[in-house]
Amino acid sequence: MTGRLQLAGLAIALAIALPAAAQDAAPAAAVEAPSDPVMACELHIWPAAGLRFSDQGMWDNFKSGLSGGILGELDRPERRLERSKRDGTDSLPENPAELLDPVDQRALFTAAPDGAQLGLPGHRLIVHDAALSSRDIRNTPGRHAPDAAPCYAELILDTLVFSNEWGNGQNLKSLYRFRDFGTAGAPARSFGAWVQTKLAIEPDQLPQKFDEARAEMRAAFTNNVALFGAALTTNATKQGKTK
Repeated sequence: MTGRLQLAGLAIALAIALPAAAQDAAPAAAVEAPSDPVMACELHIWPAAGLRFSDQGMWDNFKSGLSGGILGELDRPERRLERSKRDGTDSLPENPAELLDPVDQRALFTAAPDGAQLGLPGHRLIVHDAALSSRDIRNTPGRHAPDAAPCYAELILDTLVFSNEWGNGQNLKSLYRFRDFGTAGAPARSFGAWVQTKLAIEPDQLPQKFDEARAEMRAAFTNNVALFGAALTTNATKQGKTK
């Protein structure tokens, strides 16, 4: 009798111990066969150094618009900016520094939820505080953020211009440069383009209507991002490299 009771007690103890042991072993089984994580990709964005001002008269428009080809190439926006800088007009009249400065640009870039607008869904946005120098933008063949994630792309706002053009009114113009490295050390794809959005505010109205001008330019800035994203997607489609 005593032997039968001992065996029964042993069976009960085993019945209790085995499920507990199975529960303890479950995490070990999961560790042995982990699933491969999806590689995280990053889109690094740099703002422009600030907002430039370009005032173009009738002769500038005549050369770049009506005469076409050769004169238009000689009077590209970059050269107009160089000329306006030499003439001392490369700053907005009585324009406070906070009008679309890098801090303002960073806030607008950060508001984008991901890289889908630029044809890079799933890319995590990393918006940098300071602008890159013109020398670095043009003379750096590799990544501007070498310690970033292995899967990497970058978007640089090279130039931001409040343009006042005779016959064409006011526009916010943005020159963007994009490079997609994938997981390589050299870019697999590069694309750059000017985009612009019409403005109602006039340069001489800024001192009296600064808040209105700032709101309008912020909206135009966001629209230019969308315009460049559309141009980038079109370029990718033409190259047969849509993602």
